[in-house]
Amino acid sequence: MSRVVGSHDTARTCASTTEPSISSPDTARPINDSLASQEIATKLGEAIGGTPLYLVGMMGSGKSTVGRLLSQSLAYRYFDTDDLIEKSVGAPVRQIFDENGEDLFRDLETQVLAELSQYARSVISTGGGAVLRTENWGHMRHGIVVWLNGSPATLAARIAGADSNPDEKANRPLLNDAEDTAESTEAELASLLETRFKFYDEADVVVPLEADASEGGRVLSPDELVPLICQGILDNMERKKEEVDAKKDFKIEGIPDTMEVRPPVAPQDASDGAPKGFGQSA
Repeated sequence: MSRVVGSHDTARTCASTTEPSISSPDTARPINDSLASQEIATKLGEAIGGTPLYLVGMMGSGKSTVGRLLSQSLAYRYFDTDDLIEKSVGAPVRQIFDENGEDLFRDLETQVLAELSQYARSVISTGGGAVLRTENWGHMRHGIVVWLNGSPATLAARIAGADSNPDEKANRPLLNDAEDTAESTEAELASLLETRFKFYDEADVVVPLEADASEGGRVLSPDELVPLICQGILDNMERKKEEVDAKKDFKIEGIPDTMEVRPPVAPQDASDGAPKGFGQSA
């Protein structure tokens, strides 16, 4: 079960056995002090010792932008799996989908993740569907997986906000069938997110894209998300440490104080009636 970065550095369960509330994800309180933000990043860098970070999430969640900023804060290298695939094939993602199908694209994605899993000190932004393959999780488990989780409304607004770059939406192949309206895009994203929710929820840390009620529920900027990611990972590491320590103190309840523990039975002397061939000569 993945954990959510919440206000006051608390962690909450992102999903339960009930149906997920896709339209109302958990929210977070941003860290607005730039000096404090860098201190958190420095602390994380020391704590993880070069462990790579993988960003997962839906299209429009800002994985590429946030990933670049996060890599700068940690002095890590930055990789974007979609960019690497495009450079390798010499064609944009949409063209690869259209001419070769999604299966081939996913095969290339898995190959890229297999290669990147060998690199330390890296922040890696993945494609929205990278979480769908078990093999990909095997590669991403070499590092720490962070889910940037936004509501369909937030994701749709961000995609629509790419109007300054007309090719942005056109290069998102899974939205090709959606009509060019905010409502239709949001509905398409909601359906896609519902299908992928259980896969995203396998992430080590979940960072909401929306601030909490005290901040008016506004969408957080990439600069605000970076320290939340760092703090979320630190909190997750502390929880795991506490879980390990708790297991060390494990005691079996209900054993009577008078119970005696018998000493181990001494091995039988070979000369004391042991079967021939077991320490005895014929």
